[in-house]
Amino acid sequence: MTNLSRSTSHVNTAAILEASGYRIRGKRADCPNCEGHSRLTVSFTDDGRFYCHRCSKGGHVAQLARRLQIALPPPRIAKARIRKEEFKRWLSLQMTQMANEEHELVKLWRYGLDLLEFAKSPIGEPPNQTQIDYAWTQIANYYHEEQRFLDFWQRASDRIGRFGLYRKWRRRHVR
Repeated sequence: MTNLSRSTSHVNTAAILEASGYRIRGKRADCPNCEGHSRLTVSFTDDGRFYCHRCSKGGHVAQLARRLQIALPPPRIAKARIRKEEFKRWLSLQMTQMANEEHELVKLWRYGLDLLEFAKSPIGEPPNQTQIDYAWTQIANYYHEEQRFLDFWQRASDRIGRFGLYRKWRRRHVR
């Protein structure tokens, strides 16, 4: 089994084509499968695709390497991507929790406003002092927490704010 240089973690298209019999010249190659005049009939790209414009053979160099038993360098492990995905999951969970918390707080705030509005009306029995105190407490809770929600949603919605949230997450979750 032929072994290619492991200096890079991506597929080296030119090296695999050369190892399988193609003669390389720039971004073109001579096809070993064509008979007669077959100069520079193969075109290839950096991402591993190749195609002979004369015999119509082509594909991806990874398949060619497997067929010719050429060992490819191991795939690159993107550890940064793993951390980014964990942060996205954490942020999504935080957004869900904040949305639920804000929803409950708004419901109680509206209940408090409605109760105070009802207390002013001459219709029906007026609420007792405990209910009025509860209404004022819910209104105060909403106004007290409102800025925290606004700050969170502002930070979660822009790139610089998300970076601050990322740093907060990293301090708590990454060792």
